[in-house]
Amino acid sequence: MMPRVPTRALVLFCAAGAALLLVPAATWSQQSRSRSEVEFEPVGAPAEELPARTWGHYDFSLALEVGHQQAVVRGNNDAYRSHLNYADGFRVFDFNLRGKGSAGAFFSDFHVQGSGWGGEPNNWLRWGARKKGWFDFRAVYRRSDYFWVFPGFARDEHRNDQQRRLQGYELTLRPGRPLRFWAGYTRNSGFGLALTTFQFTFDAFPLFEPLRQTYDQYRVGVGWGGARWSGVFEQGFRFFRNDRHLFLPEGLNPGNVAGDSIALAETLRLHPVRGRVPFTRLALVGRPHSTLDFAARLLYADLETDATRFETTIAQLGGQTLRITAESLADAGRPTTVADGTISWRPLSRLRLSHAFRFHQFHLASAARTQSELFAPSAGASFLLEEDRRRILRSESQSNRFEGSYQLTPGLGVRAGLRTEHRDIQRVKAREGITGRDDSVGVNARSFLLGTFFRTEHGEVFFELERGGTAGVVTRVSPADTSRLRLRVRWQPMEGVKLAANGFLHDNRNARLPTAQNPEGRHSVRTRGFLVDLQLARFRRGTLHLGYRRQDITAATDVLFFAAFQPRAGRALYVANDNYAYVDVSGRLVGNLSGEVGYRVTFNTGTFPPSDPVGTCNPLLPVSCDNATGLDPLGINFGGLNHHQPHAALRHTISRNVVWKAGWRWYGYNVKQGSHSDYKAHLITTSLLLLF
Repeated sequence: MMPRVPTRALVLFCAAGAALLLVPAATWSQQSRSRSEVEFEPVGAPAEELPARTWGHYDFSLALEVGHQQAVVRGNNDAYRSHLNYADGFRVFDFNLRGKGSAGAFFSDFHVQGSGWGGEPNNWLRWGARKKGWFDFRAVYRRSDYFWVFPGFARDEHRNDQQRRLQGYELTLRPGRPLRFWAGYTRNSGFGLALTTFQFTFDAFPLFEPLRQTYDQYRVGVGWGGARWSGVFEQGFRFFRNDRHLFLPEGLNPGNVAGDSIALAETLRLHPVRGRVPFTRLALVGRPHSTLDFAARLLYADLETDATRFETTIAQLGGQTLRITAESLADAGRPTTVADGTISWRPLSRLRLSHAFRFHQFHLASAARTQSELFAPSAGASFLLEEDRRRILRSESQSNRFEGSYQLTPGLGVRAGLRTEHRDIQRVKAREGITGRDDSVGVNARSFLLGTFFRTEHGEVFFELERGGTAGVVTRVSPADTSRLRLRVRWQPMEGVKLAANGFLHDNRNARLPTAQNPEGRHSVRTRGFLVDLQLARFRRGTLHLGYRRQDITAATDVLFFAAFQPRAGRALYVANDNYAYVDVSGRLVGNLSGEVGYRVTFNTGTFPPSDPVGTCNPLLPVSCDNATGLDPLGINFGGLNHHQPHAALRHTISRNVVWKAGWRWYGYNVKQGSHSDYKAHLITTSLLLLF
């Protein structure tokens, strides 16, 4: 229910909105907390900080910003809601209440903060109170309205309209003391409606799926600290549930019964899942010697989950009615151990040696028993199938990073290092009590690191190069050859002038992905990018902020696929060239009136979606399938994306207690090559910031 707003306040907001339309330069968007993307704070004399008000034993201050938001959308409303999802109406932009206790007060301090209530898809509220040396209580509540529709040709086959609520509470006893205790509770719940597709033979049918997912987490812990060592021990329990209920209403597929086509008269799927995850966390940080630092962490979790499945489908095939039912019982367990840490030693004042290690191990064991029945009432015939499957996956990985750095001069230093990785993967399959093939894979990789850094009073230069192999992907059966290069420059020649630039290169290529059908399979990814950012805030009357970012990705992968019911080997290609530019100009216009104008633009080119792999090589025949020379990626769609975001803003300090704000932002979203996801949207806001 929308909060009731006084009539005089409504008149003020409407008048402010009318004035805003007459003055296009006087606007301001207030949507996101990320300055680089959406929100901007015009430069000008800030509101004078008011002295705290006294109430009993407490001194408190309150800042409340309320107003109105208007969204005007043209084009694809589903795409707009998937990206932004801002709505019309009254809005609480910000709320901040803080209090501090004096002598004799029960609380040392307390706070209540919130933002985004009304017309915004993401809202949050935080509150808490503390008694110095005795307890510290904190709570948070977040609400997110998530809407998503798959763009392009399959947009009508997938849809998600979900609400998620997160709440968390934590109480710490003896905060800030050497020995402290805490307890916490977190609940995360999601519900709503979704639309997905169901594959039945070679036809796809839409299914409705009401969503209901929740988890509850409880944890208790103790922390201790001393002159040289400190540690944390925490024990927690998480319980989760996922109630999937998919159904196809009768009569959804009229007329789809001619010839050999398939029509589903009704289908129902129930997939409730329950799980339990006890977990233990232990951390230790210390300095046993003035030249030696140590930090380590151990985490152990033991997941247990149970699932049931019940499906019934009534289909018509060639004029004959079929009824298919299936029931399954399944359970799985996944004990996981993670241990990592760092050791740093300074044998000389300019020399630093470090070792970072990580160990990750998990065992995944699952079992499922399924009973299926196909019944044709007209023929009086039925077919019953029972199946029992078991699978075991074991994975163990170890990585070590040795690094040394030396300070040649107070501002110049060099770095060198070695990273090693080892991974063991074992898969065991069993069916009807018969153990299948045991696949065991061991992967080793190492890479070398070189770098340098240079720092002065006005800036710094950082360079790093790493080359070698990586085994960081669980499913990879061979190490990938990788190259990484990073360069970062920051320069501040004078107060109020900042220039930053960085560039990176990442190649993951010559990675062999051999299969039984294609022993020469390979995959490669080439990524390049750079960023330039300039901030000019030297002048008291205004600032200038502009920048440009570019990233290029080219990926080619040999794949196996089916075409006309025949296996084929081909190559899929993905290309993306991403450009992002921004400029902001802000400052004081006259008196207590300040404003800002700016522009954001994103333009991409490349393959949207990735190319369809097309080829004539049949990998099951005794012929060569060297995709590097025999096949070319066909069906490539070189499309593009343009997203324009101009904005403008005004802020006027009316008095010590009142600040008026207004904002406007325009979104122009356009996808090339026949997309139906284009939209244009104006977002207009007016608000009053009240200070008490």
